[in-house]
Amino acid sequence: MKFGKPLLALALLGLTTGIGPVGFAATKAKPAAVRLPGTYSNITYKDESGDLDGEEIRLFYTGESVLTALVQITDSNAGEAALEPVIAKGNEVDLKFTKPLSGYVRIHGSVSQSGFEGELFLPSGKSEKIKLKRGKSYWD
Repeated sequence: MKFGKPLLALALLGLTTGIGPVGFAATKAKPAAVRLPGTYSNITYKDESGDLDGEEIRLFYTGESVLTALVQITDSNAGEAALEPVIAKGNEVDLKFTKPLSGYVRIHGSVSQSGFEGELFLPSGKSEKIKLKRGKSYWD
């Protein structure tokens, strides 16, 4: 089968205009959705005092696709931990503690490929910003 110059001209037109072989304009791929489950931590050990400091959140699904968080807040020692259901909308997560955890009653923030950024809220409404790296647990 011989196509000749008309087919070559159409192929070149597609290369220079971004129009593909079936006549559709080229589009950018949508970015992949952020995967919520994972471990987010900034817990560190201080050699000079032997203290632990920081927060850790582990997000995972339980039961019938209920997003759940295991949260630990350290302050000089291993601190307290809580297991709570999470409300998620897109990459934003919000959770309220059934009882205060190290004085905090709520966490709100957003998840990215690299971590979690958000705030810890006290009963008064005052908050403290937190930034947690996605990766392994301090305890792993």
